[in-house]
Amino acid sequence: MRFYSIVFGIALALHAQEPAPQPQAAPRAPKFSAGANLVVLDLVVRDKKGRPVKDIAPGDIDVYDDGKRVTFQDLHLVEAGRGGDAALVGTTATTSAGGQPPAMDPLRQLRLVTLVFERLGVDGRVLARQAALDLLKQPQRTNVYYAVFVIDQRLKLLQQYTNDRQALRRAIEHATTGAYTDFTSESDQLQAQLQNQVGGPDGTSLGEQVAAIQGGGVMGALNQSQPGGLANAAMAQMQLDMLQFSQQLAREQVGRASIYSLLALVRGQTELPGRKSVLYFTEGLYVPTSMAELFQTVISAANRNNVTFYAADIRGLRTTAEGGSSELRSAAGAATKSSRHDPRSPAPVTRDEATAQDRAAESIRMNGQNAMAELAEDTGGFLISNTNDFRLPLRRVEEELNSYYELHYQPENVEYDGKFHRIEVRALRTGLVIQARSGYFALPPSAGAAGGPVLLPFEVPLLKVLGGGSLPHDLEFRSLAVPMHTSAGEVESALVVEIPLAKIQFQHDDRSQTYRGEVGVLALVRDAKGIVVKKIARDLPFEAPPDKLEKLRNGNFVLTDEFSVPPGRYTLETAVLDRKAEKAAARKSVFLAPSSSGKLSVSALLRVQDFAPGASGLEPEDPFQFHGGRITPTLDEMLYKGETQTLGLFCVISPDPQEPAKPALTLEYVQEDKIVGRGDFELPVPDSRGRIQWALFTPIAELKPGPYEVRVIIRQGRSAVSEQMLLEVEM
Repeated sequence: MRFYSIVFGIALALHAQEPAPQPQAAPRAPKFSAGANLVVLDLVVRDKKGRPVKDIAPGDIDVYDDGKRVTFQDLHLVEAGRGGDAALVGTTATTSAGGQPPAMDPLRQLRLVTLVFERLGVDGRVLARQAALDLLKQPQRTNVYYAVFVIDQRLKLLQQYTNDRQALRRAIEHATTGAYTDFTSESDQLQAQLQNQVGGPDGTSLGEQVAAIQGGGVMGALNQSQPGGLANAAMAQMQLDMLQFSQQLAREQVGRASIYSLLALVRGQTELPGRKSVLYFTEGLYVPTSMAELFQTVISAANRNNVTFYAADIRGLRTTAEGGSSELRSAAGAATKSSRHDPRSPAPVTRDEATAQDRAAESIRMNGQNAMAELAEDTGGFLISNTNDFRLPLRRVEEELNSYYELHYQPENVEYDGKFHRIEVRALRTGLVIQARSGYFALPPSAGAAGGPVLLPFEVPLLKVLGGGSLPHDLEFRSLAVPMHTSAGEVESALVVEIPLAKIQFQHDDRSQTYRGEVGVLALVRDAKGIVVKKIARDLPFEAPPDKLEKLRNGNFVLTDEFSVPPGRYTLETAVLDRKAEKAAARKSVFLAPSSSGKLSVSALLRVQDFAPGASGLEPEDPFQFHGGRITPTLDEMLYKGETQTLGLFCVISPDPQEPAKPALTLEYVQEDKIVGRGDFELPVPDSRGRIQWALFTPIAELKPGPYEVRVIIRQGRSAVSEQMLLEVEM
């Protein structure tokens, strides 16, 4: 899994947002070169009254790609039932070698419509079912095929593509019925009541109310009998904290499931030509901040593969505010209360107030209708919302499915640079309203192949860095692959990448009044044959207000991840890119994954930069979890006595299960070939996976400045193994 820390000194670790998991890479990192990449663009053209326009000529429109006007090669109307599939209505150039108009692919006569249902409440299920069944009642051509999917933590298929209406009705009924208990409305009402209980009659925060009582503190308030409402307020605040934290985690989880499922739908339709449509019935699409670029990748992939989304907000006609507005009001209120704090007052700052700014920013993304509209409009479709009658907009969907324009062009910039190329179609003829796709990421054609690896835009320049002749060194970073434990023929290993942020460029954002930086990281693990067996790619945004920027820049970002490989010799290739400054660095190193001998072994000895006890979100695969907390390692060999008073060490020991004797550990400090410090330690029993995770924090007051070799020696019966690390102590 993925684990991140930004470390300041030895005491503070901030956790960066967790980007999504990445599939394994193709066998070799490609070297992308310039080359032609034909863009196929479909358009829906209407007049100002919403009626289809079917007499467009090439001179009626201009097309711009990345701000540059392009010469499109043909423009034709694709209309079901006319001859093959379309008739050419105008041509400015041809694509065939013989000068003939391009032959139409018979597969273009197919029309694929994908019905997707996600997270529907009781009323939403009724509306979605009626809308989908109404769509089937419309006159259907024999070349229109429907499929039915649901998204419930993952994508599930209920009916494969078919034009059998009875089978489709059964699948729609199945997708929109069944056991379902809706606690959402009741929970929302209770949360509103809790929010009212937290604030005092004069708008004061809970912290301010508590401070008004002699002695202060929440427990002090609970013990006071005179202000009886404070006890309820304190308990209400506690419950609000629970709900807000749970809602945040739930939104993250649901957002990931939605976006990955939508990407799977798009990639699965890559091979077939022609316009494909997805009718997405949901009560809102939430895009976590960490998934924003992957969401844009969904839109880009849809545009590259001629997939159009029509998003239907199935909540129907609504009189209440869109989701997120209450959260925004709550955050704004908390921020206002927090700003009234007197610095001389002992009033504690509540969690609600401390997280106000974060929740205000996140509330914008909580408006699920915004992302739905973006997904639909940027792929050439439209949003259906605020209605209980879906018949008219669905007739429009059916209309656009069977009649649209298609044109082809080659962009002037044919470099696969991973950047977003915005497409703009301008009407030169008055009275035209054009629906067109927003653009695409300039990725190699293989990046969108069904079943192939997902190649995100930020990975392209990183792959170029690793695929170049010489490795750049414009940034500072350290990386290491650490074999941790061998089990069932697989060597469980950890990746550690540490990036000092001092040289990363941060730019001021006028809208948020913060400083932002962005770093891309790519690590490839290659076997002895040069085949990529593991790819780890992360796009890491950093943000800080002006008064916290210096503290952020003085820290190091530490990324850790786990992976398993068979025993053998491997190469770790790591690249880091400062996306704001467009500076990069890369390095390669070799590591050995030892075979499982069933004997005593120990991992590399690592220095600990920070330990977070009671860390949330721990997972069994986390290679650096320790006694319910999380270790943050560091690869920095410099230890400054002025910044810390302790040295933290960490390693993983694999005892010999056949040896009855308990293993023991000896720690030694060696300077100038002399042991200047030594200690013996008992080790706990192995965990269920046969590992002993050992960590120690030891004072360094008596260590003199200079270089050291730190050794750990593990003995079990007659066997002994050791590991060492170099350390430079400075005042």
